[in-house]
Amino acid sequence: MVETLIGSLKPFAKHGTNKFIKMKKNWSFIFFITMLPCILYAQKQDVRYINAFQNSNHPQVAYWFFTSGMMPEKNYKDKIDSLVKFSKYTLIFLTQRDGCDFYDTKTMHPVFQRLVAYAHQKGLKIGLQIWKSDKGTLMENTDRLMQEGEVQLDDNGNAQYTVKAKGARNMNTLLKSELFTIYAFKKTADGFYDPATLKEITSLAKTQAGPDTVAVSIHAGHGLKGYTAYILTQHYYNSCSNFSDQAKSILLNAFKAYADIPFDGIGLDEYKNMTIARQKILDSTHDVFRERLYSLSMAKKMKAITGLDLNRVLFDMRYAPGGKPGIHEPVAYRYFRSRSCHVRSGKKTLWKANFYRPAQYIS
Repeated sequence: MVETLIGSLKPFAKHGTNKFIKMKKNWSFIFFITMLPCILYAQKQDVRYINAFQNSNHPQVAYWFFTSGMMPEKNYKDKIDSLVKFSKYTLIFLTQRDGCDFYDTKTMHPVFQRLVAYAHQKGLKIGLQIWKSDKGTLMENTDRLMQEGEVQLDDNGNAQYTVKAKGARNMNTLLKSELFTIYAFKKTADGFYDPATLKEITSLAKTQAGPDTVAVSIHAGHGLKGYTAYILTQHYYNSCSNFSDQAKSILLNAFKAYADIPFDGIGLDEYKNMTIARQKILDSTHDVFRERLYSLSMAKKMKAITGLDLNRVLFDMRYAPGGKPGIHEPVAYRYFRSRSCHVRSGKKTLWKANFYRPAQYIS
């Protein structure tokens, strides 16, 4: 058919002054004729509409905000019946809300046992999500925010410094404040020092500390006249460090208490380190966030992984030896990488080894 069309179009191509334009039009016509059967075939396709695609690869997951009002058997059974009848969800995660404490395993275990059994009868899967808990955190396992200050020693090597705790999102969780360490050195420029002059002078200071305030009085002597003193204070909060064994055991013990219940999955949500002040709060007070997270177990883990002393890392993140500005970047990178590795997924993280594999067994 195409050859016939081309032959019939040849006489037209021999006439006129603009043969190129005519040939272009002719080939466009040929292309349309060639594609016409495809167009007609497509128009004959049977189109059907369906309400939903069948889910074959992944569960349809939802969160159930489980409050005290859901604990009576009739209430949670009614909710399950509703989910089965009116929703497409196939896996529901229970998450505690007002009036419920999933760590109160004596109260919640019988409720969950009956709830999961009923849901399974209805063909619905149930998962359990537990929040991080800071109840009963030991002082040695607390998260701390390190605050910094800088003063210049006078002709007698003396200086006064006072700081008030700040930087945490929930300041009502503050437990106590105290001096951490003091370095003294001669500055060569802003952010740089003469390494030959660096000294640790914490023992040459007297402190008065309250729950939220630390007052420091430095008496370093004439030999340190004009030196800069870099002061670090630590402020303890009721937040269990993710690097501590206590943080792991709190969660694992809770999940193990429900191990005999055939949950279809367990999970963590918004699992994070200690929360810091919101940006809008900082903006309202014209402040910036310069505090840094610290814990004894974090320092121990950093030493084991990187060989670095976290106490010195805090200093090296702020100051560099004169002429060596490149020291900041590697220590800052290692600090933030070490701080975050316990809340990220991956084969080499602590939680992969201590939470994920036991959870597979529990569930």
